[in-house]
Amino acid sequence: MRWRAWSVLRNWRVVGRSGRGSATASELEALLPNAASSSPHQSASDDATRPLATALNAQQVVLVMHFDENGDCTTSKLNRLEVLGRIRRAQTTDAVLEQPRASSKQPHDFCDVQPVHMRDLRKLDASFGATSKPFILARQQAILFSADPLRAIVLRDSCMVLVPLGADGLHARIISSFKEFVQMKDASTAFEFMALEAILSTLTSYVVYYNSRRLLQEECNARSVEIVRALNKVVQGKGMSTALETLRIMKNGMSDFEAQVDSVRRALMELLDNEEDMRLLHLTKLFHNPQLLMHMSAFDAEDVEVMLESYSKDVFATHTKASLLQHRIQTTERLVTMKLDYSRNYLLSLDLIFSLIAIALELGTYLSGAMGMNLASNLPQTPAYFWGACALILSLSILVVVVGMQFLRRCGLLVLA
Repeated sequence: MRWRAWSVLRNWRVVGRSGRGSATASELEALLPNAASSSPHQSASDDATRPLATALNAQQVVLVMHFDENGDCTTSKLNRLEVLGRIRRAQTTDAVLEQPRASSKQPHDFCDVQPVHMRDLRKLDASFGATSKPFILARQQAILFSADPLRAIVLRDSCMVLVPLGADGLHARIISSFKEFVQMKDASTAFEFMALEAILSTLTSYVVYYNSRRLLQEECNARSVEIVRALNKVVQGKGMSTALETLRIMKNGMSDFEAQVDSVRRALMELLDNEEDMRLLHLTKLFHNPQLLMHMSAFDAEDVEVMLESYSKDVFATHTKASLLQHRIQTTERLVTMKLDYSRNYLLSLDLIFSLIAIALELGTYLSGAMGMNLASNLPQTPAYFWGACALILSLSILVVVVGMQFLRRCGLLVLA
C-alpha cells in the first residue's frame, strides 16, 4: 500500500512538471481514485494517505485579486497549483543565461535564484496568519509578501493579492491604492516596485476590518483614543472597576498589536540589511537581462532601499506610538497601585486611631469600675466628686489618644495627609 501511494505522488509530480508547469484539477482527480482503490483496507496505514493529503491541500481554493500593469483588477478563485502555474509562466524568458564552464571559476558575485516552490505558497496560507511572521521573499521572477492580513505575489507584469475570508473591506482599499500608484507611475518605474509600494502603503496607512482588527497606523489611532479615555476614567476614579477591565482588554490588544508592528518592522529591516535580496527585487531588469545574475554588483539597488526605508520609518513611527501607549498604560497602572496603597494605609491609620480611642475609653471604664465597686467611701453621695471623676477620666482618655497619635506619627505609622 505504501509504494502505491508514493507512486501516485510521483505520477502527480510528473504531471505537474510537464508542459504547463502545474497539474490541473482533473488530472489530479484522475490520480486520486486510483490511489483510493489500490488500498483494500481504508484504515490500514497513515503513511499511505499522507501523499494524498498533500495533493488535496494543493487543491484548496483561495480568492485572488489579479492586478495588471494598468491597475485593473479581476477577481477569481484559484488553488495553489493554478497560482504556481501562473508564477511558472512568468518565469519563462527567451533570454538565455550563459552558464559558466565547468573549468572556469564561478564569479564571486554570482547569484543562484531559487524558484517559487509549493512550500513558499503554503507560507501565504491565511490559516497560519496568527503564527507566521511577516516576510518579504525574493524568488525567481516573483516577490512573496506576507503581513497579516495582506498576502501577495508580485510578478514583473502583474500582482496577485490573496484575500482571506472576512476581509471584505480589503478589496476597495487595495484597488484604490493600485489606481493611485498607477497614475503616479512614470516610465522609469518598474511594475513590481509600484505594486510593492501600493501593498506597503495599504498596510501602513489604511483601515481594513479583518477579524475585528485594523491595519497599523489607523489601528494605533483607534486604540489610542479608547485607551486615553479609559486612562482618564481610572485617574479620575470614575467607574474604577469598569475602567480597569477596559484597560486590561486594551493592554492585551495593544501588546498583540505592538508585536505585529514590530514583526513588520523586522521584516523590512532584514530586507534592508540584505543587498542581494534587494537587487533580486528588480524583476523586470533581471527578466530582460538575466546575465546580471552573474554579476549582481553590476547595478545598484538604491531605489529599492529608499522605498523600503521610507515605509520602515512609517512603521517605526507607528511602533513608537504603540510603545508610548504601552508606557502610558504601565504608568497609569503604577499610579492606580499607588492610590490603592495610599487608601489602604489611610484605612489602617484610621483603624489605629479608633483602636487608641477604644483603649482610652476602656481605661476610663476600668478606673470608674474599680473605684466605684471596690473603694468604700461616701463619695457616691456627693455630686461634685462625680463630675470631677468624669472630667478626670475623660482628660486621661484624651491624653492617651493624643500621646498615642504623636508616637505613631513619629514612627511613620500614621498616614492622614
